[in-house]
Amino acid sequence: MDAGSIIDGLAEKFTRFLGTYSPADYVAPQIDQDGEDGTDAPASFMARTVQEMATNNETTLYVDFKHISDFDYDMADKILQHYERCEPVLRDSLKNYIRQHHEQFIKDAHGPEKEFFVGIHGLHSIDRLRDLRTEHIGRLSAFSGTVTRTSDVRPELFLGTFRCQHCATVVKNVEQFYKFTEPLVCPSASCNNRKDWTLLRDDSIFVDWQHLKVQENVDEIPGGSLPRTLGVVVRANNVDRAKPGDKVTFTGSLVVCPDVAALTGAKVKMQQAANDNAGEGVTGLKELGARELSYKLMFLACSATSTSEREGIINIRPDEDEAPEKVLEGYSEAAEQQLREMAARGPALFDELARSICPAVYGCEAVKKAVLLMLLGGVHKTTKEGINLRGDINVAIIGDPSCAKSQLLKYVAGFLPRAVYTSGKASTAAGLTASVVRDPESGEFAIEAGALMLADNGICCIDEFDKMDVSDQVAIHEAMEQQTISISKAGIQATLNARTSILAAANPMFGRYDKSKTLKQNINLPPAILSRFDLLHVMLDELTEEEDGRIAAHIVALHRDPGATISRAPFTMEQLQRYIKYARAIKPRLTPAAQATLVRSFKRLRGDDAAPGSHSAYRITVRQLEALVRLSEAMARVYLSPAVTGEHVAEAAKLLKASILKVDVADLEMDEDELAEAMAQQQQGRAELDEMLAQHNVPQQQQQQQDGGDAEMHEAAGEQQENVPPAEGGDANVVQQQPQQQGKQQQEQGKQQSQQQQETQQQRRTTSISAEKYEFIKNMLLRRLWEIQQEQERAAAAAAGETEAAAGMEVDGEAPAPPPSREQRAGVVQKELVEWYMQKQLERNVISSVQAAEVEFELAYKVINHMYRKEGLVSVVGAPKRAAGEDDDAYRNRLWKERRLALSANFVPE
Repeated sequence: MDAGSIIDGLAEKFTRFLGTYSPADYVAPQIDQDGEDGTDAPASFMARTVQEMATNNETTLYVDFKHISDFDYDMADKILQHYERCEPVLRDSLKNYIRQHHEQFIKDAHGPEKEFFVGIHGLHSIDRLRDLRTEHIGRLSAFSGTVTRTSDVRPELFLGTFRCQHCATVVKNVEQFYKFTEPLVCPSASCNNRKDWTLLRDDSIFVDWQHLKVQENVDEIPGGSLPRTLGVVVRANNVDRAKPGDKVTFTGSLVVCPDVAALTGAKVKMQQAANDNAGEGVTGLKELGARELSYKLMFLACSATSTSEREGIINIRPDEDEAPEKVLEGYSEAAEQQLREMAARGPALFDELARSICPAVYGCEAVKKAVLLMLLGGVHKTTKEGINLRGDINVAIIGDPSCAKSQLLKYVAGFLPRAVYTSGKASTAAGLTASVVRDPESGEFAIEAGALMLADNGICCIDEFDKMDVSDQVAIHEAMEQQTISISKAGIQATLNARTSILAAANPMFGRYDKSKTLKQNINLPPAILSRFDLLHVMLDELTEEEDGRIAAHIVALHRDPGATISRAPFTMEQLQRYIKYARAIKPRLTPAAQATLVRSFKRLRGDDAAPGSHSAYRITVRQLEALVRLSEAMARVYLSPAVTGEHVAEAAKLLKASILKVDVADLEMDEDELAEAMAQQQQGRAELDEMLAQHNVPQQQQQQQDGGDAEMHEAAGEQQENVPPAEGGDANVVQQQPQQQGKQQQEQGKQQSQQQQETQQQRRTTSISAEKYEFIKNMLLRRLWEIQQEQERAAAAAAGETEAAAGMEVDGEAPAPPPSREQRAGVVQKELVEWYMQKQLERNVISSVQAAEVEFELAYKVINHMYRKEGLVSVVGAPKRAAGEDDDAYRNRLWKERRLALSANFVPE
């Protein structure tokens, strides 16, 4: 088919398409005013689109290929098969249409008329990058890839105007064929000039031009193959539409252009010099290969659209902030109704949203909540000094092997369009941040984006984070906190944006997590890295029969029917994306109540960390306070709240505390002095314990067996001695020696029993309390002391009023009652506090035997002494006076029972 038959009638059809086409579902807006060009507002969809393009002072008209096919299938087929020949006709038709209907927009303020372009998008099929071959040259095609590098926006000579240096003839509209192209010959009949030309810059047409380096998507790379790249050229309004890291679908045509780098390279010059000195001879395939290297394939794109928009993926983190109303405008009525129904679920919404994260992974509710808050994020702020305060949340997951850490990372990487998944062991500092490379075309140094730059305004998932080299870990310090990357090399000094959240996964150093050691002893990460993570969760592969059965059933069901597990999730991925996108548009502000709760929570975290003998994951710094602010803002976004309340801060503080102190505290060891004092107090309160157990009908059988065990043993021993007959053939001397031997045996048994008692006491001295049990008892006792303190403060305030009234009664002649002493006003008697704790445990049916009661009774005294002697959370505010004639031991025993305890200044209430 010749060129004439291809473009025959194309201009007329496309002009009619621009003026009359409207989709079947298009509803023309009702506008009473006239258009800006003085004519009535156009009624057709395409005419209105052209008018909007001209009004916005743009030069590219974006047309959906489905609309062209719907209007005229033959025209669409010609454009698809012969795009390179049809493209100039489409441009001229658009220019003529604008000249006819919008003449005031055709002229450029700096010289000649503007040049307009037609950007076609929405092709039915998308090719893979590695499938683009020579048969695609000149055809309209589309492919998808990830932009890895962009050049500067440069001017391109699109249509040149030249003057002949011999006869001064002017030649206009000389089209440039991918390089600087001069007229072949002077059109003057009397001049045969072919090489002496002067470019008239003012009469030539220049357009913006940008070169992109695009790499094929990860899911399109065959096994065992390296990812391939392709150069893409964009023009006019398509420049700066794609940034490094974007997954973009390009529509255009594949072209062949000279490989400038190969033509000007040293190897080609050496080959040319060798050919000049000697005859060519027989070169064979070597010379043929050199000629192939002088050309390369490039893609000339007429449109660039986000791949996520085509595939239906909702970008929850757009490049620019959007108002909630603007986000709702992009939703359909059904989607908006679903959003309202989700928000109306109340307090259960947080758990349901977390369960919808990666439903193929069983359990891990705490980690899924952390991932959900990371997706929601905090609010970015900028101070008056221009300092940016980070709003993105960084999360680290440390756990035993086979805990589905990589599955969570893969899910998050597929949840966002701008998400990058990488491995710490195979990544370098330059690969994570940015590198400086030499541009093969211009020879200048350029910055090539790393993983953090590619994930700008997204999430960077780093697996095997603990396997990174120390020098590579240092490179991401700035990106994790300041969210920038500074480069000073090869004459380039730049600060690049890396506004990304980091989701890292790491394994313990010794294969499995050791609960008896702190987190920093389990993982090979420096404190500077750990403090930059807002949430740091530990996943343990605990061996429990019930939990193992549930996990196995879930995995087997997943392999049997993969879709059933996802269908059981409360929300689909699309619903979750829509909800998070709308929630991120809300900018919650801190209320005074939330501010006070933040201060109290931070003081409590600092107090727990600074307490003697505490074993926290890492030191609590001001970064954890900022993390608490970000988590509280994300919690407010969960419920679509415009303000951060105290409840949001309390929930965020609970998550932060659980992530820091969940499994990093070992069993609490009691020293000898502490244990001796607690044991003495326990013996003094044994009578009250027996009375309390009798009131609650706790069985005493085990105690009776223990008390009567020695008597029964002695009785049995006596019976054995009485029933033992004398040895056969024995004499009287032997019989007389038996009592003496029995006495020696009893002495030896007594020594053995005393040694066993000493060993038992030594074992009791080294008795340890589990961290969970210690926290439970401590929180109960501190909460009781806090309640009593509040009651005493209210009573003191009421007593102050009564004192004023009593002063008036004294004036009238009545003597007032004496005020209570300080010992009577402050604190609570230690014996009463322990009795209250035992009463609560009996009501909870925790104590079912005498032995269990003794254990709880002993632990209560141990915890009280540890809080007083080690942590400083409790102080002694009153002690009984010594009675006349009371010896030291009696007074000390009464002092331990009757001393008054109160909260110290180190205690910070929740």
